[in-house]
Amino acid sequence: HLAVAVNYDVVPRARWAETALNDNDSVEILTPRQGG
Repeated sequence: HLAVAVNYDVVPRARWAETALNDNDSVEILTPRQGG
């Protein structure tokens, strides 16, 4: 499982291929972790 955020907005998986990135965009790839 992954979540992708561009400029702090989560991008749905269905839109990954069509999402254009611009210079200076912030991209975060998040993976869930179990723990406490």
